[in-house]
Amino acid sequence: MTARIKTLKFDKNIFFTSDHHFMHKNIIRYEDRPFESVEEMNRELASRWNQVVGKDDVIFLLGDFCFGGQQLWRFILKGLNGVKYLVPGNHDKSIVEECFVHTYPIMNLIVCGQRITLCHYPILSWYQRSRGAWHLHGHTHSKELPHQDPLRVNVGVDRWDFYPVSFNELKNKILNHE
Repeated sequence: MTARIKTLKFDKNIFFTSDHHFMHKNIIRYEDRPFESVEEMNRELASRWNQVVGKDDVIFLLGDFCFGGQQLWRFILKGLNGVKYLVPGNHDKSIVEECFVHTYPIMNLIVCGQRITLCHYPILSWYQRSRGAWHLHGHTHSKELPHQDPLRVNVGVDRWDFYPVSFNELKNKILNHE
């Protein structure tokens, strides 16, 4: 599969997120997540997703969604709001393609005139970087990258208080160099 450029025009909210690791007990310890059990983590991740993402909103999931088989993926995805796009991560072994509008390893899109490259992994240089394109990724969880770039943002849940992040939040962050 090759990277594709997709122009999105919509009257819905758009969100980005990554690295939920539903059903992954050890991620609680690895990332020092504030949950007592995998069941509590799963409930809270789903609750925070649905608090901000509406049924008709668009959400891009940048990988490492869930451990377990396709039946578990279907069950969890069924309870999450939004029209879902997937950019798979290194732990996504049981992808359920029919639950997503599209799945691409790298996705280039334009949202409200803003070029964005989506990939699970952080990229040093991406399409149209020199023209102000953003790069959104996951994979690194709470870790800072050694070479920070104001146009590259980790949208993993460990960096966003376990919530998906909206296009407008990202725009404010990037424009204000936060």
